[in-house]
Amino acid sequence: RNVIAVNNAGLDLVPWAHVLFWADKRWLDWNHTRLHLHTGKYKISRKPPHLGREYDIKQMRFSPKALSDRADTVGGWCGGSSAINLAYLMGARVVILMGFDMRPGNYHNDHKLPHIDGQHRDKFIPTLEAMAPGLLKRGVTVINTNQRSALRCFPFADIEELLMVDDLAKI
Repeated sequence: RNVIAVNNAGLDLVPWAHVLFWADKRWLDWNHTRLHLHTGKYKISRKPPHLGREYDIKQMRFSPKALSDRADTVGGWCGGSSAINLAYLMGARVVILMGFDMRPGNYHNDHKLPHIDGQHRDKFIPTLEAMAPGLLKRGVTVINTNQRSALRCFPFADIEELLMVDDLAKI
């Protein structure tokens, strides 16, 4: 099972994650001196890496909003939706979301810009809602483990119960 950690989660919570993914070049500006904390295999962004070249950062093309089937391109709007697209491109048939709150506020504690009013409701959630049927059509099940999440287009499950399942593909 591969883990894709988005933004600071890949530095602070799960530095061993297979992939550290970020969508915003500002995140790299703020965190380039901390990239060494990620010990997983890949560091991937949808922005050209202008810093941290010594970390072998891979760049994906970006196709806003739409789910991408191209191996070199991720869709979505926010980093989380692009990470779901990346999981699909990497062959995932079950994607388990952890921490997808989708409520107003910044994405992680170290985000240095003020929250943009309505961004979750007007951009992030509608994009994920539009991606959901395409993922299902392609045989990808996405499960949200955050019962409080404002994102309601994916079924919910308890993470403890999911961790006990031997074959997630049977879900």
